Amino acid sequence: MNRRLLALALLAGSASPLAAQVADGNRAWAEGRYPEARAAYERALAQDPSSVRALYRLAVLAAWDNHLDSSLALLTRARAIEPADPDVRTAEAQVLAWQGKLGPALARYDSLLAEDPERREAQLGRARVLAWQGRYRAADSAYALILFADPRDPAALAGRAQAARWRGRDRAAGEFVARALAADPANRDALTVRRELREASGPRVELTGGWNNDSDHDTNWSESLTLSTGLVPGLRVFGTGGLQQSSDPVRHAHRSLIEGGAELSAGMARITAAAGARELDPDGAASRSEFTARGGLGLRPARGVGVGATFAHLPLDETAFLIGSGLDIDMLDGSVDLQLARHTALGLGGGAAWISDGNRRVSAVAALTQDVSRHFFVGAYGRLLDYRQHGVGYFSPDRFGMGEARAGVMAAARGWEGRLSGGLGVQHTSGSSAQAEWHVEGRVARRWNGVTSAELFGGVTNSVASSVTGAYRYRYAGLRILIGL
Repeated sequence: MNRRLLALALLAGSASPLAAQVADGNRAWAEGRYPEARAAYERALAQDPSSVRALYRLAVLAAWDNHLDSSLALLTRARAIEPADPDVRTAEAQVLAWQGKLGPALARYDSLLAEDPERREAQLGRARVLAWQGRYRAADSAYALILFADPRDPAALAGRAQAARWRGRDRAAGEFVARALAADPANRDALTVRRELREASGPRVELTGGWNNDSDHDTNWSESLTLSTGLVPGLRVFGTGGLQQSSDPVRHAHRSLIEGGAELSAGMARITAAAGARELDPDGAASRSEFTARGGLGLRPARGVGVGATFAHLPLDETAFLIGSGLDIDMLDGSVDLQLARHTALGLGGGAAWISDGNRRVSAVAALTQDVSRHFFVGAYGRLLDYRQHGVGYFSPDRFGMGEARAGVMAAARGWEGRLSGGLGVQHTSGSSAQAEWHVEGRVARRWNGVTSAELFGGVTNSVASSVTGAYRYRYAGLRILIGL
């Protein structure tokens, strides 16, 4: 009996410091003193590596610091010790979602809700994952179920507002945001959606400047200014003015343009229509004015599917020679974007163009992209062109084809984004032998709060289809600045 009492006393004595460390951590956590909580939980874990509460709280803190792999490792250890702990399982589902592993995250939320259908954290997490998967109607229904139990739940109201925003239902999103902020004026998700809605309807100024040059010594400089603003939810109007200065070895030419239009977003559809005029002023030839028009329709009929169609009537004015050629072009193009898998995307496109000299062009393009990691991707690209006849002053082969293997890296941190990519392949123009083809391009962007951003981009290629004249070297660079007012 004495030996048993001594053993129990020793056990209690060893457990007491551990319990004190966990209690200190819990107290600091409740008071928002997270560095002190971390230190206390680490001391507790050093004394007892099987402390589920210490593992769980350290995992949450690691996730908040965006150390998601470390967080998931801690949660895996906690689940191995206590597989049924609902807090650990909920946190694991959340971290998986933050990692972009939406399928496994949804499966874990479903498992939790099968055991406890009223668990609010799991209900909210499941609804968020559905929205991130693009299953907006299912997400809306999941949020509505939470609100059926508590119509003032601010997190569910904010989530429903975000789902409505992503579906293009800005009016409904605004109503849910108002309800969420009435229940919790400091709700961060609701404040974010409100800011997005204001930016979507607020005035913007876009400034662009560009330069391009090819091995045929065609050079263009261009500048444009676009002003836009929202009138009502889903309707945005815009106006653009621009200049272009073009030259080649024997001539100079100038182009000015003005255009106005509107963009309407309704649900999964987006419609754009614009009209304007271009003034073409070539050296050594008569100036002329030409009416311009363009329109577009974009649809998102299902998750991971995008369909688009565009039409445009424009002067053919990409070079100094063409500005004085008197040619116009009508273009009709269509596209389909498919998300084949979480990291695999396929883009298909095709179209036709009719030039006022009687020529006709048909084209097709396909691009397959595979994300290898967060920062690296590979892919393949193919393009076909076919003209009815040879035109004067522009690349118009009987047939042109190219295929290219592509790869690139991208990164983003603290408002900065960067991307560098390139490709290597083969190109063939009717009447000539196949040749090697390559391109390199890059961009760097800085984003501030709201829509305000600045982007610098440029590239070089030897693809003969990149230059309107069919030159074997084409270079370009530009700057785009977008300011939300």
